[in-house]
Amino acid sequence: MTGRAALASCLVLASGGLTVLASAPAAQAASGSGCAASSGGTSGGGSASGSTVTMWASLTVTEHLCGPGSSAITGGTSWTPPPCWWAPEYTPDELYSTVGQLDQSSSQLTYSAFQQEYDVNGDNGHGGLAALKPDYRSTSGPKWQSYNVGATPAGTWWGLVWNDDDTLAQMQQCSDIDTKHFPEDWYWVPTGGAAPATGDAPTVTAEQLALYVASKVQLPPLNVNANPSLGSKSTVNLPTWVWANAADTSFSVNDICLTQDPAICVNLKAQAESFTIGTTPSDSKLHNTGCTLDQATGTIGTPYTGAKGDPPCGVTFLNPENYTLQVITSWLITVTWNGGQWQSPQPLPTTETDANVTAQEVQTINNG
Repeated sequence: MTGRAALASCLVLASGGLTVLASAPAAQAASGSGCAASSGGTSGGGSASGSTVTMWASLTVTEHLCGPGSSAITGGTSWTPPPCWWAPEYTPDELYSTVGQLDQSSSQLTYSAFQQEYDVNGDNGHGGLAALKPDYRSTSGPKWQSYNVGATPAGTWWGLVWNDDDTLAQMQQCSDIDTKHFPEDWYWVPTGGAAPATGDAPTVTAEQLALYVASKVQLPPLNVNANPSLGSKSTVNLPTWVWANAADTSFSVNDICLTQDPAICVNLKAQAESFTIGTTPSDSKLHNTGCTLDQATGTIGTPYTGAKGDPPCGVTFLNPENYTLQVITSWLITVTWNGGQWQSPQPLPTTETDANVTAQEVQTINNG
């Protein structure tokens, strides 16, 4: 067979949406460390290499939807890709070139079978394509003339696309399907026409791709600002204001597509909706009522501007000791496609941002 799993391609595209997460000064920013690997399995699973998480071998985008200390969404609705599926694979020129390359290899029997199936003119790889008969149309086959190069109406050759992350058992399953169809491995579909109804492997919809992308996205810990800054010491019984700037509360990635023509594409947006503050040890006064997203400004919490009294979002440390400040952020994930939308269900997925804080008492000097 042709080993078409090797024909799937990926375009590595680094998302600029997460680089801002490391841009705040270290004294004011709290974040985790390391980059979590995708939690997927062998079918449609992911893998991590540096800051890149491979979402699926046949996606045109391999997103690094991953920041320091990030974690995958758990729960909710997801979708596991099939080991292989029918999808647009070749234009007429591309199929002609692909079969012609077999003629130049050791696959003479395979080449001959494909040549007889898709080119009744019989000259593939031997001097170019013969002219189509004047009354020939692309819907006249099989058997086809000259791979439908130049024929009307226009269309695409659909083939069985394999997931490069398949297990051996899944590869055998797809190979059996391929063998059953040989040599009619590709099916002509006029532009706008229905997918071939083979009944042995599915097609993939934009909604299924959206569910898969949502199940694999890696969420960053929220970049948090504080006053006094988290890199300095706080004072017992004086409040510490905590907030997140608009630049850090959302990121988006557009045009995550499957390698097929016409492409199936989805767009993803992650929006931090709120966070809650906690401390270890717990002997502190928490101010969590105002730690929600301001839709007008995009901030969570209230930036400190010199106001007196307790903040709407922050913490007051009650004893002189070392604390761990914990910020638990809830994210709303929205994946859209042409004609549809998916959002993460309640409870929303969360990430945790930790920072070490030393609380000290006010020092006074008594000269009496």
